[in-house]
Amino acid sequence: MFWVTSGATEGVFAAVLGLTDPGDEVIVFEPVYDTYVPNLVMAGVTPRYVPLRGENWTFDPDELAKAFNSHTRAIIVNTPHNPTGKVYSRAELGVIADLCLKHDVIAITDEVYEHILYDDAVHTRLATLPGMEDRTVTISSLGKTFSVTGWKIGWAVGSAALVNSVNQAHQFITYAVASPLQRPPPLRSVYRLNFSTICGRLIKRGETRCSMRFKARVSKFFTRIQYEVLSHLFVRVEVN
Repeated sequence: MFWVTSGATEGVFAAVLGLTDPGDEVIVFEPVYDTYVPNLVMAGVTPRYVPLRGENWTFDPDELAKAFNSHTRAIIVNTPHNPTGKVYSRAELGVIADLCLKHDVIAITDEVYEHILYDDAVHTRLATLPGMEDRTVTISSLGKTFSVTGWKIGWAVGSAALVNSVNQAHQFITYAVASPLQRPPPLRSVYRLNFSTICGRLIKRGETRCSMRFKARVSKFFTRIQYEVLSHLFVRVEVN
């Protein structure tokens, strides 16, 4: 079943409100996109944090397993991940899927960057793994793919039972989404062109990588991200 929402941000909030009850717990990976925890707090739900660590931003399977308990209602998986850029591997998603099946937990996936991939990165939908089709709400949007973030056109896809719950919350958040804005121009290629152009210039200057890192601190309601460029990679780079 498919339901249009006012962007993926509202889609995630509607999923949280529609699929959880006060007192439930929802697992999130840290660093966490800034709207998830406020969504959970407003729904009376307790966030359970699992950190991503190391250069590749991986999670410890044992640490994740310990986060599941009898109060766990859902897990939010953001892939490709904001703010790290991490793309969860099929093996990592398999670990998450096995735990969801074992503990009867719903997965809410935020996949707004699904088409913005570089190098050999491959995006895999958690819903496509065995046993996850009927327990996953897949949320995405036009905003990032087509460079129309202000239009706020998103969607939730999943089984009728799950998406109906999302719709029941959506009904009292925004009610409807602007129909004329649901046909954006195809701008996906712009991202690849810009990335290739910038990296090409940097390589000519002798740089070997095009990447960023950051330090994150998590407050009670929001994640505060301070970005640091690895070196002076983007200083005085001219892009025609």
